[in-house]
Amino acid sequence: MPVTNKDEGAVVSNSLFEAALTRTSPLDNDTLAGLDYSWVARNYPVPPYQDLLHQVESFLANPRPQKPPRETLWVFNIGFWDIWNLAALPRKLATHLVESQAQHIFSQIELLYEEAHNNNSVAFSDYYAGMDLAAVRAMAKADLPRAPFRVFIPRLFDISLTPGFGSARFKPPRPHNRAEQMRNAAFLTQHWDRVVNDMLNEWVRLPDPKGVYREDDLSELKDADLLLNKKSVKASKFSIPPARREAITYDIFSYIRELLVERQLRDADLVDHNGLGSTATTDGYSEVRKPCLKREDTGICDSGDGSEEDMENHDEWSVCSAPDKHLFWTEFTVNRRAIFEIGKRAADLLKRHMQMDAEWFRKAQSPLPSLRKGPGGVPLTAETFET
Repeated sequence: MPVTNKDEGAVVSNSLFEAALTRTSPLDNDTLAGLDYSWVARNYPVPPYQDLLHQVESFLANPRPQKPPRETLWVFNIGFWDIWNLAALPRKLATHLVESQAQHIFSQIELLYEEAHNNNSVAFSDYYAGMDLAAVRAMAKADLPRAPFRVFIPRLFDISLTPGFGSARFKPPRPHNRAEQMRNAAFLTQHWDRVVNDMLNEWVRLPDPKGVYREDDLSELKDADLLLNKKSVKASKFSIPPARREAITYDIFSYIRELLVERQLRDADLVDHNGLGSTATTDGYSEVRKPCLKREDTGICDSGDGSEEDMENHDEWSVCSAPDKHLFWTEFTVNRRAIFEIGKRAADLLKRHMQMDAEWFRKAQSPLPSLRKGPGGVPLTAETFET
C-alpha cells in the first residue's frame, strides 16, 4: 500500500487543468463571481506526473511484443485526483472541465482502438491465434467472430469520503471553506460518473470505422511452405473485421459506501431495510473514519506559504495496532482486505463477460454443415449442396 505524503496524483489532462487555473485569476470576473480564487493555483498546482495523453503516448512508443496477447483488457483508473483538485474551483468552471476531460478520455480510448488493429503496434492483440484456420476461412465475413476491444472503467469513488479530505486538504481563506469543497466533490463525482457513463454508451454504439478490415495471412502460422506459392498465399488471406467495442463498469463506490453506512448504523444501534447495521463485527470494520497509517501533523497552514519541504518535515506518521479493523489504510486508500474484495467482485464481473465471448468463440469453430442435417441426423457436407 502506498504512503500518500504529497496529497496529489495524476490527472486526465495537465493542459486542461492548467487552462482552468488561469481562469482563477482575479481578472476573470465572469468565472469567479467577485470571489478571490488566487490561492487555488498555489495550493493545487498542475501535478508533476504524466497525464493520460502522455501515458498513452509512452505506452504506444514501446515495441510490439514478439508474441502478442490474444486479448487485452484496457483498465482506466482515473478521476480520483481530478476531483481532489476540481473541488477547489468554482463549481461552474469545474463542471465544464469534467465534460472536457471526459471527451479527452474517449479520444485516447479511440486512439488505442485504432492502434489495436495495427499488427506492428504494442496495442495489437492476436485474437484469431489458435483458431481452426480452415473453419475461419470457410466463414462468411459477417459470421466471423469479432475480436473484443474491452474497456474497464470503474465508477468513481467520492474522495470527500476519505479521511484525507479533511486532514490533508488546505484550509481555504474565507469566505471559502472545506464544507463547500466537500459539497463540490460530491456533486462533481456524480457528474463525472453520469458524463462518463453517457459517453461509454455512445462509444460502444459508434459505427465501425472504414478501412479497418485488413487482409491477414494466417496460413504462415500453420505452414510456412505456402509462402513459396503466391497463389496459395493469396487464397489463404481473408478479411478480419474491426474489433467489437465493449465497455465494462464496476461500482466501487457502492461497496465502500455500504461499509461506511454499516458502521454508522451499528454505532447508532440501527438496522435499515436492506439489513445494513446487522453485519457481524468480524465481517465489517470497527473504524471507518480514521486511517491505520495516520498523519499526526500535516504542517498545512492557512496562509499556504509553507514550502513542500517544510510540510514534509512536519509530517509524522503512526501505525495502528489492528490494521484489519480500519477500513482505510492511508488517508486515501482502503486496506488490503477491502482491496481484495473489490478486486474479487470486479474479476467476477469480467469473468461473466469473458464466458459470453468464449461461448461465441466455441460456436464460431463448430463446423457450419452440422447446422443442417439430412435423413437420420447425418450432417450435410458441402458436396451435398453442390450435387
